[in-house]
Amino acid sequence: MGTRNHAWSGGPLIMMMKYQLGILPLAPGFKKLLIHPHLTPFNHLEGTIQPQMGPITVRFNRYPTQSVLTIEYPQTVNEVRVDLPKTLLKDKILIDGQLVYQNGKPQNKNLIKENTEDYLQFELGHDSCKHTIILS
Repeated sequence: MGTRNHAWSGGPLIMMMKYQLGILPLAPGFKKLLIHPHLTPFNHLEGTIQPQMGPITVRFNRYPTQSVLTIEYPQTVNEVRVDLPKTLLKDKILIDGQLVYQNGKPQNKNLIKENTEDYLQFELGHDSCKHTIILS
């Protein structure tokens, strides 16, 4: 039986997807998904996992004035939550062009699910399977 992840070379890939990009299932089969990234030392990070339902891709790019997180997933995903580390926050957060957080205050309380000392958790809308989050 073949595998895309052999024991002697796949461990770092699992660690990167699970811990650096933070792609985690909240329900069996990735029907519910959590993106909980740990991105602070990186300027670019990208990864795709291939569960049975289809690919889930997370991309992160850090630029001098902003950071951009892009998330793509299949339509069969029912819920997507994103934890954004407060260490990445500068002034504001835009999700798909909509201002949701500015100057330390939520601007759209419907999207914010949790606000802890270290993270802001957002639930992404179901109108699209590709979302762009800009932190500037």
